[in-house]
Amino acid sequence: MEQKRLLLFVTLSASMLFAWQLFINPKIAPPPAAQNAVENDIQDPQDPDAPLVAIKPDIPGAKNAADEQPAPPQADLLNNPQRTILLGSLDPETGYFLQTKISTTGASLVEAHLNDPLYRDLKDPKQPLQILGQFDAGKNFKRSSLDLDVAQLDAKLAALNVDSHSANWKILDLVKDPDDPKLYQSVLLSLTAPDGSIEVQKKYDLKKYPVPPDDFREFRDTNQSGYMVHFDIKVINHGQAVQKLEYQLLGPIGIPLENAENTRKFRDLRIGFLQDDKSVETEIFTAPDIIENVNAQQVEKYSRAFQFAGVDIQYFAALLTPDGKNYDPQLVNGEMQ
Repeated sequence: MEQKRLLLFVTLSASMLFAWQLFINPKIAPPPAAQNAVENDIQDPQDPDAPLVAIKPDIPGAKNAADEQPAPPQADLLNNPQRTILLGSLDPETGYFLQTKISTTGASLVEAHLNDPLYRDLKDPKQPLQILGQFDAGKNFKRSSLDLDVAQLDAKLAALNVDSHSANWKILDLVKDPDDPKLYQSVLLSLTAPDGSIEVQKKYDLKKYPVPPDDFREFRDTNQSGYMVHFDIKVINHGQAVQKLEYQLLGPIGIPLENAENTRKFRDLRIGFLQDDKSVETEIFTAPDIIENVNAQQVEKYSRAFQFAGVDIQYFAALLTPDGKNYDPQLVNGEMQ
């Protein structure tokens, strides 16, 4: 009897447990299907043999925010306007011997004209004689007198698709003639690297000389100071570390060659090297010789001190000479010490 009761109890218990799991439990606690689906979606892209890695959940709007990040700010130098400045005057009565045209593009000396009535353009005698001009080889390749190349500065400007020739320099100072406010006698220009580490300044200055009442011709023919364009270069290191900079300065361009059919020469390069006793020894280099040496890659680099260097044409010459007030080299065998 006891065995029958035990068997009945076990049978009823098993039936109740089976019915509970099959019909009642799914309605009370359904399986977490959505969670399993999410877990499957996360794990599916991974290699089943690879170790599990944490995946950062997406943040709403994160992709759009990344796409809409502002571009890095451009350097202020791109906002410098293009401008042309005239120094001096074409009127000889003002006391100036010259009028020069300075462009903020490259801080270049684009043109220079004599205002002496004796020197006129042969093709148009009403126009003053232009003694410096611009070399235009096409394809946006132009060079002017006193153009400056600073490799370290150009490397920093490359990210802005400009260089020291094509960038517009900033005008720091523009000095008016004290006697005539419509005229300018000096301009100071500056170009700074985008990171602010290097600044190069170029200054052009013309001096005026009172016109003698009676001997204008002798005064103009003997006073060389009035024909000078005073030019300064200043390189400033705004960084904390020491920097080594090298620059190349272009000489005079566009000197007029008159009566080319009958000239005895076209142009020579002349350099006056200083000797130990401060005397000057002039060396002459002809254009064909220079071209031949350049093509043969045999260009000599001179480290000797010089008193002048420039171009000599049939009737005119344009020379660069260091300022005597700041230039007193100590020489040994012609080399600066």
